[in-house]
Amino acid sequence: MRPVVDAAPFVALRHDPAVAGPFARTSAPAEDDLARLDYFSRLTASPYTVLHLFAGHDGGEDPAAAVARWRRLGVLREEPHPAMYRYEQHWLEGGVPRVLRGVLAAVSARGAGGRRVAAHERVDHARLDAGRRRRARSPVEAAPVTLLVDGADEGWRAPLDAPPPAPPTAALTDEAGADHRLWRLPEQDAARIRHALRGAHAVIADGHHRWRAAREQDAPGDDADPVGRVLALLTDASGSDGPRLDPVHLRLQRPANDPRRVLPSAATSLLPREGSHRTGSAPALPVPPQGRVVCWVRGREPSMIDLALALGPEAMRGPAAWVRAVRERLLPRLGIDAAEASPTADLDASVADVAEGLAEGVLAQPALAVAEVVAAARAGSLLPAKSTRFAPKPRVGLVLRRTDVAARGAAPSAP
Repeated sequence: MRPVVDAAPFVALRHDPAVAGPFARTSAPAEDDLARLDYFSRLTASPYTVLHLFAGHDGGEDPAAAVARWRRLGVLREEPHPAMYRYEQHWLEGGVPRVLRGVLAAVSARGAGGRRVAAHERVDHARLDAGRRRRARSPVEAAPVTLLVDGADEGWRAPLDAPPPAPPTAALTDEAGADHRLWRLPEQDAARIRHALRGAHAVIADGHHRWRAAREQDAPGDDADPVGRVLALLTDASGSDGPRLDPVHLRLQRPANDPRRVLPSAATSLLPREGSHRTGSAPALPVPPQGRVVCWVRGREPSMIDLALALGPEAMRGPAAWVRAVRERLLPRLGIDAAEASPTADLDASVADVAEGLAEGVLAQPALAVAEVVAAARAGSLLPAKSTRFAPKPRVGLVLRRTDVAARGAAPSAP
């Protein structure tokens, strides 16, 4: 029987630090984490940064030509055999050690595998078109999709829970002080993981557009044809070493109606404050608890809104109902079109923009729970695009998956 989450070893290219320079310069943070100025500073920091392979970003060399040239120069070297890779990211959060741990593999986006890998957000068609063009132009994948594995045989965790048997294949400390480590997995571990994923489900945490672009490729996506597969980081949906969910707030581009005038009086209350929040001042908005949002418009007092009281108890029936209630029911009642509310993870920056007159308001929201998002996705309940932000994201470019060749040699077979 074909595996349900069909993960396979892949043909990899990796930077040779003796020729290309340190991994910290040739790799990069995830694209969504790169501010525009930081992007250009990193782009010019090394002639071999993976950012040069992002088609259409800098108007420079075609990605296929760049990969071919880098291979001739020895900047990129091909691994002798297809493989899976163990990936870890370590950092401190409030002084507490944290880790993101998973397996990098080529996962089928089509057929039996694709039907059991669930999306949790809708896609934006403009971004999807850009993803299709990028995928068609580039012979490699550098940015992994993140998948949350749910219901797999416990054996898939064994190679991750064991201490690494050898020094890492690649290692670096990034610009934020996080440590990244990559190990090539032995064939027997890859075979064990592949077998353990039979019968599992997976939910896309990050990379919906890349996944959809691969799924729509006219290719079977089996071991002999890499086009229908996606470079993915497989992490445990229920483990402590998977990604977390950060709050996603809404930055308002036009003034909202006063919530106390358009909502039932019991649904809103003033937040504790010091002094008055005149136009140009910036309150320290809290991330609200579950079931509530905070609305602040420049020149007014911030208000806490109880969604259950404002919109009815159905607004609290799971994450999809929550997000839809805010975007499709609360925003219209506040006089805001959904297109004028921009999702953002940076609450402090949004509040500062309002205080400086660069935005009109902000709607602060709590983070959703990972388990709730997984359950909603498995039930087929999709959230609007950009409703969630999983973090941290895996480093881009530590290993590149070739998409222009078949995996040579027999892939490790499942027992």
